[in-house]
Amino acid sequence: MTALLQVEGLSVRFCGEAGDLAAVSGVGFTLRPGETLGLVGRSGSGKSVTAYAILRLLPRDGGRIAAGTVLWRGTGEVIDLARLPPHRLPDFRGREIAMVFQEPMTSLNPVLRCGAQVAEAVRLRQRVSRREARRRAVELLAEVGIPRAAERASQYPHELSGGMKQRVMIAMALALEPKLLVCDEPTTALDVTTQKKILRLIRRESAKRGMAVLFITHDLAVVAEIADRVAVMCPGEDGAGRIVEEGPVREIFARPRHPYTRGLLACRPTLRTRTVRLPTVEDHLRAAREGVRVEIPLRPPAPLPPEGTDPLLAVRNLRVSFRLGAGFLTPVDGVDLDIARGRTLGLVGESGCGKTTLARAILRLVDARPGSSIRFGNRELTTLSRSAVREVRRRMQIVFQDPASSLDPRQAVAEVLAEPLSIHGLGRNRAERRERAAELLRRGDLSPDLLDRRPHELSGGERQRVCIARALATEPEFLVLDEAVSSLDVSVQASVLNLLLDLRERLRLTCLFVSHDLAVVKYFSDEVAVMASDRVMAEAVGGEERERLLRRGRGGRIVERRPAEEIYADPRHPYTRSLLASLPRHAR
Repeated sequence: MTALLQVEGLSVRFCGEAGDLAAVSGVGFTLRPGETLGLVGRSGSGKSVTAYAILRLLPRDGGRIAAGTVLWRGTGEVIDLARLPPHRLPDFRGREIAMVFQEPMTSLNPVLRCGAQVAEAVRLRQRVSRREARRRAVELLAEVGIPRAAERASQYPHELSGGMKQRVMIAMALALEPKLLVCDEPTTALDVTTQKKILRLIRRESAKRGMAVLFITHDLAVVAEIADRVAVMCPGEDGAGRIVEEGPVREIFARPRHPYTRGLLACRPTLRTRTVRLPTVEDHLRAAREGVRVEIPLRPPAPLPPEGTDPLLAVRNLRVSFRLGAGFLTPVDGVDLDIARGRTLGLVGESGCGKTTLARAILRLVDARPGSSIRFGNRELTTLSRSAVREVRRRMQIVFQDPASSLDPRQAVAEVLAEPLSIHGLGRNRAERRERAAELLRRGDLSPDLLDRRPHELSGGERQRVCIARALATEPEFLVLDEAVSSLDVSVQASVLNLLLDLRERLRLTCLFVSHDLAVVKYFSDEVAVMASDRVMAEAVGGEERERLLRRGRGGRIVERRPAEEIYADPRHPYTRSLLASLPRHAR
């Protein structure tokens, strides 16, 4: 079959303050109608830049295609998109090649209703009335699996979940009836059940429409669920991304040839084994240079605390409600949990089940309903004054999901780390606090040379390590990790998880590890608690039980809690089993 897209020798360069930098070098691949190609690699390997170059979306003030061709045969004639005059690009963007970006909230217009945004895409493709475009928009929203599509079409993006917003983006792309759909990390940071639905949706639409898909991700386990072929991108010594291995999915997984590919496959935790640390991409590249194998011993389960040991944290009947219109929304409804000193409890569940609200309520970042109890050590937190809460917070800290939004972009790293020291009266003067900040960076495997940099000058992994260093500045006993590695690519995630494991053991931390990633939760936690609301549990069952759950409509609560190894080997609750079944095959 003739190739729909043929990329040959593509090189992209950026002109910045440091001079002319190579981002992509000599990339080449083909895509046929109805075929899905997975483009895989760690952050900075040039995956997204390659996609932006194909669509000519590189920034005008610095990015340029330095060499190569992008041959497109979707119109019947062969057109080199790399040389196409700018005035002809709108004929191809969207109409021939559509793109679904990684973060739908920044791609959707926050002041336009979702249906209006899809209808706008419909009218770009077809000459129809506004009413007909609206009708077709509702059809597309229903087609991509959005329930009550007419109602959702009238809502704004912030009123939808992450998975729903991503479906709106896919509906907009499909409205233009493209021949090629480019998906740039469309499932990153989505929970496993939502991710499975999005992948199934893309596969179904590709098969139904004969549409080719270029699927960009850092996660090879996700690629195995959707792609026919895989191209692995790796940055070279000059920093430019190159394709180092390409082939059918089964072949790449069964016999990966390049050490970089082997590293990407190995650095993601699975449900099968738990090692003392995760092997990283660097481990495999180093082993290849030295001609040795990467061997990391298994980690035995942590011993249970002695009977009768008082927990460091004890939560009873925790309920949290928010006013919603004339009524109330109760995302956390009657949660009980204990965490023993020095232990880690993993809290897992779908987006919207109340995990983050529960974690914030424990830290008194949101208020619990009367009748709730949160005991930390020998203190009842729900009755403390604001000044007393500040004193306790020195011993209880949190690392948030998105390091970019939890760091002040105007502050240098030294200021970020000195701020909690200043608030809690630690360090006699500015010079001493700066020295302590440098030590915190060293503890987080970062160089003190980063002290004067601002967040935008750091990589994603470096920013999250700074957030971890900030959380440890006050020498806490208890640490909440709220999706702390979810937004990181798998190779960076492995190094951050290794750091957290080391710090937990060295500092004897007690942790609440919140995540939607079941494999990561099992790897890091001693015990696992599964949290669900009636709404999300209803999707895991059928018949009368489903109707009963929907009628009851209670908020999030713990449905199963056991040691990590046991809960994954023998899940008892149907919702736990549905979560495990949603994991990509190669992540199990």
